[in-house]
Amino acid sequence: SDAVHSLQQSVEAFESIEPPPLLAPLHRDIEKMMLLRLEGYELTLAGWEAEVTATPSTHFERAEKKLEEAQAITMTLNSRLQEVNEALHQARSRQVQASSR
Repeated sequence: SDAVHSLQQSVEAFESIEPPPLLAPLHRDIEKMMLLRLEGYELTLAGWEAEVTATPSTHFERAEKKLEEAQAITMTLNSRLQEVNEALHQARSRQVQASSR
């Protein structure tokens, strides 16, 4: 599928990025989330193929678990990125205050 191919390319591009040391854990979690989503989508497509051919499979159940795990990581990442955004905002405010003195 085009979506899976596009996500595969995104994962490859993301893996080629060398994050700064302080962002390495965040980078690792984003990569894990992307890989889980990719696996989930691939399992969904495999499950659909199995369903079309009337072949019993557990693809959909496995896909659901992968996508739920990816969603949990996404929620954690959102919280962490909000913290980063707040820290940047505070640093910017301090910088503005210091430059106006």
